[in-house]
Amino acid sequence: MPRTASTGNRLHQVNYPSPEKLMMHDDAKDIIAYLRDATVSGEELFATLIGSVEIEISSACNRRCAYCPQSVVARHQELMPIALFRKIVGELHRIDYRKDISFHQFNEPLLVTDHLYVCMREVREKLPGASMNIFTNGDKLTRDVLEELAALGAGTVMATCQYAEGEEWSVKSAVRKIRELCDRLGAPCDIRPQGASLMSLATLGGTELWIMSSDLMRHGSHRLGTVPVDRRERTHAGPCKMMLGSMNISYSGTAYLCCEFCHGVPEQQRYALGSAYDLTVFELLQRKKNFIIPYLSGNPPACCRNCGGN
Repeated sequence: MPRTASTGNRLHQVNYPSPEKLMMHDDAKDIIAYLRDATVSGEELFATLIGSVEIEISSACNRRCAYCPQSVVARHQELMPIALFRKIVGELHRIDYRKDISFHQFNEPLLVTDHLYVCMREVREKLPGASMNIFTNGDKLTRDVLEELAALGAGTVMATCQYAEGEEWSVKSAVRKIRELCDRLGAPCDIRPQGASLMSLATLGGTELWIMSSDLMRHGSHRLGTVPVDRRERTHAGPCKMMLGSMNISYSGTAYLCCEFCHGVPEQQRYALGSAYDLTVFELLQRKKNFIIPYLSGNPPACCRNCGGN
């Protein structure tokens, strides 16, 4: 169902707040009423709420970082079949999806560039208004690859400089790694603090290049207790935008509540929403709704109470 003007304005017409406004308020009764409204279709709900679709196009990664579940979980190395990827994109095409889409969860997409390029061409053809974002550890990022990603329409390429086993993060080493990657790519280097990270931002045509470094053993996520990150106490200003606004599908086709879940961790399977092989993304969101309503009502699932990302 295309997102017509009447569909796009429905929240305003019935006095429901937008997800962006909801993030700034503690009172979630209006969005709960919207979620419980039986006249709202799955397509409309998706078009209204979801601002980020993450599709893990493969399980492969060349690193085993201590702050990533890849370091502790044995995952079969395989690609998401292109037929499944096309099914998902075809469903998004039905609502003229125009928001963020990326190709990672816990994988390194540049290990499978041929597969990635096919997926990007599919998105560009079927979802020309969507913003494609590439997240990479930077190991396989070259100037040629960067130019190909830009030519295929990547909105953002974010490279996070990683560390070898036993190597500790420091400002000095972070600056060095960022400069080395900028030099390798022939990109200007202008390093600035960004929250708990250091980052250099450049542009290539219409593509933004973010090269960053963070002390992820201190400021990262413990991925629901899967990895030994030294989690600090954090506060969350309003409802979690990942719970409300994301659709996360692993390389196996299994969808999860958010980006904290790694396919292959047995303890996390109870939070699986179902398979994209069997269900549409709209049906998967309807299942996610059964977690969102208790979450907004003050009775979040256990995974949210132990979230390392908040």
